[in-house]
Amino acid sequence: MVSKIDILEPYYKSEIKVMKQSNPQIKEIYNTTAENFDFKKKYNVIFGSWLFGNLTDKNAVKFLIKCKANLEANGVFIIKENIESETMQSKSKLKQRIRTLKSYEILFNLARFKIIYSEDTKDWPEECFNLKVFVLN
Repeated sequence: MVSKIDILEPYYKSEIKVMKQSNPQIKEIYNTTAENFDFKKKYNVIFGSWLFGNLTDKNAVKFLIKCKANLEANGVFIIKENIESETMQSKSKLKQRIRTLKSYEILFNLARFKIIYSEDTKDWPEECFNLKVFVLN
């Protein structure tokens, strides 16, 4: 069980406030975007899902570097992101960037992160982009 949680959520402010009422481990709610977030402390774990779809590669690397700098010595950054196949032509009408696995590996490397574990989401619908979890340090 996690004893203290801070949440970065730029859009669902009222929903997160409702969650906080019944989850005393939620300590802080930051209503800003990843690229504008200013860390105030170091963390054991940073978790993010679908963080990078609206970020340029440059801003994604900047955010990754900030996360790396704000992890405690043995801390990890856990990320869940959609992955586009190297051979698949994207038919998505979404404005989000869906990157390939190789693209994420390059972004992580540029920020000096190492992938210590990764896995594909099991039982994910075939018609959807692959959903992959990365654990970085």
